[in-house]
Amino acid sequence: MYILIFGSNDSGKTRTIFGRDGKPGLLHLLPGYQYISVSNYYREKIISGAEIGKSIKAYMEKGRLVPDELTFKAIIDMNLQYNGNYICDGVPRNISQAQWFEQRAEDIVIIKLILPEKIAWERAQKRKRADDTPQAFRRRMKIYNTQTKPAIKYLKEKYPFLAISSHKMEADKRAKVIFEFVKQHQGL
Repeated sequence: MYILIFGSNDSGKTRTIFGRDGKPGLLHLLPGYQYISVSNYYREKIISGAEIGKSIKAYMEKGRLVPDELTFKAIIDMNLQYNGNYICDGVPRNISQAQWFEQRAEDIVIIKLILPEKIAWERAQKRKRADDTPQAFRRRMKIYNTQTKPAIKYLKEKYPFLAISSHKMEADKRAKVIFEFVKQHQGL
């Protein structure tokens, strides 16, 4: 099964997946699931100086969506086995990537963490990463609104869907709600 977790920047995807302050996250509640983060893969390739990292860096620094070809390569490079259980963070980000996943997955569950843009910006300012400039943030939000939201809409019409207001619920509680939802839909 693929659990596809969507949310704008700083919506709490990572905290929901890994937990916080000793409280369990979704990975703890769902043993046997593998965490897949395309963004982490991108950052690792950038830091390592790999040729693909240079291409990825140019897109990320501008707050632009990394092209599908590089995203698909990232997933394949992570040795994604298409018959396992995965929690995917940061992918798919558009309809063509959603269709790519559909071709490889039997069961998909869609989770959307909702966070108002103003709160997302406040959280991003606290992180102080190089790619968190106001311009890059606005571009990422535009991409999320114009490309990722249509992918979510496309998938939620076909697969079980759960939306959670991430700023109104602690990460461990979100993880438990998602766990119960996934449990209901395993082995569709």
